[in-house]
Amino acid sequence: MATVHKFTPTECLAQFNQKKFPSSLLLLGEETFFHEQLISALKTLLWNDPRADFSTFTFLMSESHLEDAIEAASTNSLLAPQKLVIIRGLEQVRENQIRERDEEAVARYLERPNPQTILVVQAEKLDGRRRLTQQLQKHSWVIDCCSLPNEAVVQWIGQQVSAEGVSIDAYAARELVEAAGNSLTLLQQEIKKLVSFVGDRRRIQADDVDVLMFRARVNTVFELVDAINQRNRAAAIRIVRNLFENDSEVGILMYWLDRLYRQLVTLKDQPRKLDGWGAVRLLRVPRDYAERLVQQEKHFTREELLAGFHKFAAFDRGLRTYSFNSQVQFEFLILELIGNRPAKNA
Repeated sequence: MATVHKFTPTECLAQFNQKKFPSSLLLLGEETFFHEQLISALKTLLWNDPRADFSTFTFLMSESHLEDAIEAASTNSLLAPQKLVIIRGLEQVRENQIRERDEEAVARYLERPNPQTILVVQAEKLDGRRRLTQQLQKHSWVIDCCSLPNEAVVQWIGQQVSAEGVSIDAYAARELVEAAGNSLTLLQQEIKKLVSFVGDRRRIQADDVDVLMFRARVNTVFELVDAINQRNRAAAIRIVRNLFENDSEVGILMYWLDRLYRQLVTLKDQPRKLDGWGAVRLLRVPRDYAERLVQQEKHFTREELLAGFHKFAAFDRGLRTYSFNSQVQFEFLILELIGNRPAKNA
């Protein structure tokens, strides 16, 4: 059995810094921060510019064939000594949808890669039984880009904050994970806001996380869920557009929307109805938050909430696979959650 060359993102970066590069790189896992970090590092080390795209060629498998990407990888760049060819969305393609000549083209290329090209394949997960996956694992550096457990994320936050010349209370770091989730990409954005928010104080405390992130964003998401429940399409779209005009990140909005739906399901599944204090004890959220959840839970059926999770999953797949405007996709999601039923009275 062929040896699989596996690395953590940190180990891979160490190899890059020693000017050691693979002919092909397989980035596996849902943590997009690691994907982007490694690709940015390659661009910096190859061309001294983490944003350089003049010799980067990206192929979405929803729009292209593998053979097209391999053809691009096989030719030399006229703009730089080396180039990157990136393949995304491979996990979305079923085995019976991959043409035989595509697999043969990949196998031939991996056996004799173009020394002027680094081939990068990005995927959340690939079926290890597939011939194509086995070929990629045999000839590539395989990088584990899975999400970190929460305690590791808390440590990561401390490292990121320290690099900015700021400190953070351990409780505040945990609050940040609780508020924004464990996506490092989203957390990095929130850390930058918090560093700017605390200014010369140079210390982030739990109250800072609460003030900057929790209240304003959660209140707006509550308003959005109210509009969904009332089937008020105009109000829902107005709220979404206001959120995007204020530079809200779609990933953070999805985190809060998904979290709120999960809390509503938890309340719905209780053997007896809870009041605000009961919801505080069960969900460990502030009283005003709990009161709003209790009120909203009354107006959704369990089936509506569970159907929402399926729509969230489809939205997430579409966001990762297609290059459409994320705001437009999010607006379509909200309209799907509302459905075709007539508006309720507020």
